[in-house]
Amino acid sequence: MNTKFIKVDSEEPTGTALITVDKNGENSIVVACCFRSM
Repeated sequence: MNTKFIKVDSEEPTGTALITVDKNGENSIVVACCFRSM
């Protein structure tokens, strides 16, 4: 994986998103954001 364009910014909040797909092909997006803003 090329990480050349990934940068660290300690001023901005961060988060993550997970995309899940069930056995019927239905998807859900679970978002957890703003870890650094607390």
